[in-house]
Amino acid sequence: MTKVEIQDDRLIARIQGLDQVLALRSELSIPLAHVQGAAVSPPEVRKRWGNLFRAHVPATDVPYVVMAGSFLFLDGEHAFWDVHDPDRTVAIELDHERFAKLVLEVEDPQATVTAINAAIAGQPPLS
Repeated sequence: MTKVEIQDDRLIARIQGLDQVLALRSELSIPLAHVQGAAVSPPEVRKRWGNLFRAHVPATDVPYVVMAGSFLFLDGEHAFWDVHDPDRTVAIELDHERFAKLVLEVEDPQATVTAINAAIAGQPPLS
């Protein structure tokens, strides 16, 4: 699981527990100016979750159990994943970053997406 926070002008994704080892990362820090938007469990997450046609660059991939780390898909998308349950994910679209997308399992997907989209729109966070 990942904890996503907005700090000043950055989106911080903190990888939790054993997933730090599986993903070979403990944290990602992205300027909010490079975040294009976020969505709760979009359909392509489920599609990619079961698709074995991807390269691991490096990553941990146990089909239908965990995807953690950097993935390069056949369509050329380079994304970072930390997912055990695709129904609890957020997909964060990026621009001008190494990854085109972050796909992260979070505790409360709807609240996370609302906070991210409000932050990039320049709105105060909901309490």
